[in-house]
Amino acid sequence: MNDKLIAGQNPENDQGKSTWLRRMLQDSLSVQSKFFLVTGLILLLNCLGTALIIYKAEKRQLVERAFGQSELVMAAVEASRAYVREELRPVMYRRFGPDIFLPEAMSTSYVGRSVMERFAPLVDDYDYRRVAINARNPHYEAGELERRMIAYFVEHPEQTEWRGLLQVNGKDKFKRFRPVYFEEECLLCHGRPEHAPPGLIEIYGDRLGFGRTAGELAGLVAVGVPVAATLVEARQKATLIFVVVAGGLALVLLALNFFFHHMVVTNLRGILEIFRDQEELPQGVKEQIVADPGQKRKFFQHQDELAELTAAAHSMAASLRQKKEQLHRYNQELEQRVEERTSALQKSEQALREARDNLEVRVRQRTAELEQANVELEESRRRIEMAHRDWNDAFDAIQDPIFIHDRNHRIVHANPAYVQRAGLPLEELRGRTYYEIFPKLSQPLPSCRDFPEKLAQESGDEVTLPQGEVLVSRSFGIRRADGSYRHSIHILEDLTELRRFALELQRLNRSLRTISRGNEALVRVTDELELLNEICQILVETGGYQMAWVGYAEADPAQTVKPMAYAGREDGFLQAVPTTWADEPHGRGPTGAAIVRRQAVASRDLQNDTDFAPWRDEALERGYASVIALPLFDGDELYGALSIYAAEPNAFDTHEVVLLSELADDLAFGIHMLRIRAEREAAVRDLAASEARFQELFEHAPAGYLLLRLHDGTIIQVNEAAIRMLGYQRGELVDRSLFALFPPGVNGLARAESLFGLFSQGEQLRDQELQVRRKNGETIWISLTAQPVFDKAGRIVECRASILDISKRKEAEQGRQQLTERLQRSLVQTIQAIATTIEKRDPYTAGHQQRVAELAVAIAQEMGLDEQRIEGLRLGAMIHDIGKIYVPAELLNRPGELDELEFRFIRTHPEVGHEIIKGVDFPWPVAEMVVQHHEWLDGSGYPNNLRGDEIVLEARIIAVADVVEAITNHRPYRPALQLEKAIQEIREHEGRRYDPAVVAACVRLFQEKGFQWSKVWGAGPAG
Repeated sequence: MNDKLIAGQNPENDQGKSTWLRRMLQDSLSVQSKFFLVTGLILLLNCLGTALIIYKAEKRQLVERAFGQSELVMAAVEASRAYVREELRPVMYRRFGPDIFLPEAMSTSYVGRSVMERFAPLVDDYDYRRVAINARNPHYEAGELERRMIAYFVEHPEQTEWRGLLQVNGKDKFKRFRPVYFEEECLLCHGRPEHAPPGLIEIYGDRLGFGRTAGELAGLVAVGVPVAATLVEARQKATLIFVVVAGGLALVLLALNFFFHHMVVTNLRGILEIFRDQEELPQGVKEQIVADPGQKRKFFQHQDELAELTAAAHSMAASLRQKKEQLHRYNQELEQRVEERTSALQKSEQALREARDNLEVRVRQRTAELEQANVELEESRRRIEMAHRDWNDAFDAIQDPIFIHDRNHRIVHANPAYVQRAGLPLEELRGRTYYEIFPKLSQPLPSCRDFPEKLAQESGDEVTLPQGEVLVSRSFGIRRADGSYRHSIHILEDLTELRRFALELQRLNRSLRTISRGNEALVRVTDELELLNEICQILVETGGYQMAWVGYAEADPAQTVKPMAYAGREDGFLQAVPTTWADEPHGRGPTGAAIVRRQAVASRDLQNDTDFAPWRDEALERGYASVIALPLFDGDELYGALSIYAAEPNAFDTHEVVLLSELADDLAFGIHMLRIRAEREAAVRDLAASEARFQELFEHAPAGYLLLRLHDGTIIQVNEAAIRMLGYQRGELVDRSLFALFPPGVNGLARAESLFGLFSQGEQLRDQELQVRRKNGETIWISLTAQPVFDKAGRIVECRASILDISKRKEAEQGRQQLTERLQRSLVQTIQAIATTIEKRDPYTAGHQQRVAELAVAIAQEMGLDEQRIEGLRLGAMIHDIGKIYVPAELLNRPGELDELEFRFIRTHPEVGHEIIKGVDFPWPVAEMVVQHHEWLDGSGYPNNLRGDEIVLEARIIAVADVVEAITNHRPYRPALQLEKAIQEIREHEGRRYDPAVVAACVRLFQEKGFQWSKVWGAGPAG
């Protein structure tokens, strides 16, 4: 066909009824396309507007909730700061004075930060920071965002806070900033350094944080509330609404388009076909159409049916009247076809509705499945995080240093105790070689040199640090699931104090053995020089000293000290430098001073003792580090001095000086007695005189001596020291059984009979400790040494025994034990005082812990628990709510209901209480009572969902006493209820929440035995 003819350019088309074709062909879109685009655009804008409105509303509610939560966080911090400022700090100043400053208890900023550091892990991902520029503590230096906010408040001093949503580390958070200004009371620690507490200067120095003035901007407080997840939910919700609504409207649009096409467009085209059939075409076009009927459609090809219909209507208006009858017939036919089409459309609409309903059901099912999967995934994540947090808490709570390293000895992780000893932050420790940090060694510990073949070591590696500390490292291996090596874990146990006590005890026992052997020598040796040599030998061999020597004070003009005997590493020391007791440099040493003063003189550090200068080089060359000189005199007669040298500094403590002084007195007495014996032997050579001298020595020996008949323990002979020690007359002791002197008991008669049973078999007894009873009924401790006496046939005929009074030493040991007990009582009283302080914050629950403790003790007594365990239960019940020290008073005293966040905040008090007292070494499981007193038997309690016997019995008793007391006493949110209500509560939940045995004992107390609380604790049960 000719293109010009089709485009309407034929001259014949420019006349008559064909002029409408040009207007028709100018349109580009069909009616149906225009309807579809316009309607779709309207519906799309409606979906977008609805989703945007819902998202804005959700976001506004989110900001309001976040603001409320941040207000609660700031209120909690301010409550903690107010408690430190108004109560704890004044108490600390009164207790320790104004010069002591402990940030952990007296700094409101430190305590506030510490509270929130424990708060954040417990309540989602909240953060709290109190920072400043050039902060005293680098950890609290303002970051980039916080510096911009400080600059904002400096530029706008009238602003009291800023809040809004921000992106922090890639996460959406609601941030709230509030400026902090210095007040007058802050200038004590931030004003002039000379006015600050010395304790603060010692910790932080005098450079940072000073020179502030009242009203000056100190920094700011920032609270971050996590909103990322909630914003994502809001966006997802808006997106889901948009998708669902858009999908539904798309279906509606398709249905409308379908209906419009079949009900309007089809009919329009049918009508247009009528107009086209009536249209007179150019002659050339008619010929083409006759030759090719398809050319008719191309000729009338167009887009906008309405435009064509309008043009045709204008063009055919005149012919409509002529063809009215024909149109009427066509109209009837058209109505019939429309009815058919309508019926078909109705059937299609019904099928479409059924398909849409099925699709909605499937969407709801799939949505429910996804929601359930999300819930299960979140629960799994929460359990994993809880297990990981519990492991980290337990790992960090261990007091001994612990670190984990890899195959190359590089630190992977460490607990706070190791970080403190290493002196570096944990992040800097990671990746460093452990034996270059702590403990500092030239090579790895022995247990690390043969792994992974050996991953565990039971005995441990002992390490001595330069400052004298002794550590034992016990290592264990960590394997992967396939058994290959992964990491090694080391636990460092400090044995320094244990070694020190062992050395002290060893030194005292060594001194006692030395005295015992010295007494034996006094009894056995009959020659003075032999006695001096043996005493020196005993001091070196038994006492473990480097060298010992005895010098006699000469009466010559130079007042020299003549060496008489020595033992040990002397190596010419006594001849190298002479010793005198004159008032000149060689007479001012320990030996000369002891002779002149007639008292023990010690030099505990020879290297730095100026009085020992003449002998220093010679002494240090021979390994002497300390010395003690003990005068030898008996009454007015002065013999000289016994000098003892040790290889270590500070070798002679108070107890050892007392014991060595006693040995010197015994030696002086022995010298005196030997000289008396020598004098008597010169006059009287017979056996009777010798026996008399021995008897004299026996009688006047400072230690008690007894001669016993073995078969019945009868005392044959006793010396004066034993008489004085036991408080009897000689006639009262002789021919009396030794066993009558021992009091009943494990350390008295029973031990004596056991020891003499061994002695009768020929064994010697040395330094055996047991109790005897004096004549006045007083019980004293003695050290017993006994030696059998044999006849010619080798039979034991009698026993020689020496006794020493060691009561003072025992009293000293008991004193140390009593001091330990007093310290523990003081600790308990201090904790009780803190618990009382907590209750003062809440007038509604004042006396609550004491009443719970009283009822818990009564229940335990009814159940037959022993007294020791009941005492521990009483203490645990009295402080079971100690963790409420971190709960703001506004929450404790609120009369209305608490929201979920506030209730979760209060439920953290068992864990907070556990953290407070877990480091206290109680003989009872007090920490477990505190953390478990809200656990229930069925595992529905908190904080750890323990079940059954996982909960200690004491915590189960406190749980019942706590709920009974709480129901029967007033609370801010309700008045006290009747006792019957409390009994009903514990009986209804018996076996599920509460221990049946505890419930039964509690019910018996109230219903059968009429239990009443003491009035001293305030209100009792109602009704």
